[in-house]
Amino acid sequence: MDTILENVPIQLMGIMLGFDENGTVVLCSPKAMVEFGYEETEEVTIYQLFPCFEGKSIEKIGASLCNYDGNEVAYRKNQTCFFSHISMVEWKKDSVHYLCTIENLENKQKLEKEVKQTEKKLEDALQAKSELVANVTHELRTPVNGIKGQINYLLEQTSLDEEQTKTLQIVNQCCLNMEKIINNLLDFSKMEAGKFTLSIGEFSLRNTVQQAIDTNIRQANAKGISLSAHISEHIPDRLFGDPLRIGQILNNLLSNGVKFTHFGSVRLEVDKISSTGNKIELFFMVIDTGIGIAQENKDKLFKSFSQVDGSITRKYGGTGLGLAVTKELVNMMYGNIWVESEAGKGSTFAFTIFVQTDEQKTETVEITSRLGFPQLIASRVQEENSIVYQWGSKENSQEFKKNMEKLILCIEMGNWERAETIAKVVKDLAKGADMEIIKQIFKLEMTIRREDYERSVSEYEKVKKMLPTLEKEE
Repeated sequence: MDTILENVPIQLMGIMLGFDENGTVVLCSPKAMVEFGYEETEEVTIYQLFPCFEGKSIEKIGASLCNYDGNEVAYRKNQTCFFSHISMVEWKKDSVHYLCTIENLENKQKLEKEVKQTEKKLEDALQAKSELVANVTHELRTPVNGIKGQINYLLEQTSLDEEQTKTLQIVNQCCLNMEKIINNLLDFSKMEAGKFTLSIGEFSLRNTVQQAIDTNIRQANAKGISLSAHISEHIPDRLFGDPLRIGQILNNLLSNGVKFTHFGSVRLEVDKISSTGNKIELFFMVIDTGIGIAQENKDKLFKSFSQVDGSITRKYGGTGLGLAVTKELVNMMYGNIWVESEAGKGSTFAFTIFVQTDEQKTETVEITSRLGFPQLIASRVQEENSIVYQWGSKENSQEFKKNMEKLILCIEMGNWERAETIAKVVKDLAKGADMEIIKQIFKLEMTIRREDYERSVSEYEKVKKMLPTLEKEE
């Protein structure tokens, strides 16, 4: 048996054999020698390795195996055997007439069995962890609810001075925070175990948004910041989805916005992106003027048990699970979530989800009032040449026009990676603009991320129409 596959890396060789016109092995991979137990100096034929081929010429064996792979019993030198899968090709180079690869099915079956056993152990461990989390969170809820009940009784039924009332309100807020942590732990555990499901039903989007605002308004008022929302009049009020989980997403993002904002505002904007049949894609933006997030820390945001740095946990509390759960919920609704932020200049969280409408009845609710948008705290952009452009200035308009021209070229050429980079520059240049323009550019960036040519061109044209000054300068 001769080992002559010098040009093939040894680690890529399986059990490979080459046979001459008489069926004698003239080529052998190192793994084949180990598997069959023969030495290089020994002469071995295909009939010793596969007694089932006895009496057949190598041409007949080749003709059979070249058309159809086979499963046969292979014998080692010590006469032990294994069930194998054989593939053969006609080679006819030098002394080699046929090349044959052999797969030990017993090793494969053993490996598959080990994989299944490992998967079973992981499932059991995950189940045990889920049960532990469920039991612990259930046990934690009982004392937390008891404390809340006693606090509410003291606040409502007893005479307290201002200091005592303030102290009890702080304790009550701590209980509410603990409830959020417990719920996030339970939800994350269910998601990990694959047991988390959505409950689809009819709901009012406006009521869901209002509840999220009501939940966070007290904390916002206590900090002296404004909390507001606007829902596009193009969104029907009667929708089908999971209002509890949509509300949970909004609560997580709004409460984070309020938590990390010390002055200014937190704003929720809801719009419709597209509709197909009875499905609607909704677009949400939560904009705050808070502490912001450094570029290098953005990747940590949506990871479980992760905060952007240790000081965040010490100063603001939390487990780092809220945004991880939020991302999973958004994904379950076939949406995406991302963040745009700069340290010290606020954050904008944007996400999309799909909901359904009643095909038989579509109603549009008129908006009776529209609250003014706060401008984003960042109103300038630093480009590659380190020049700062203020929104509305001549330099800003020129730079905006130049990047818009680059952007449509990239879209037309299908250079999506470059288009996404330029879209971010355009979005930065628009900081300080009207919120409708900012929102439209967010939509444009989202369609570019999806590499959707037709929608990207459409959203691009909408941005241009909102900027008549660019048309005049052309």
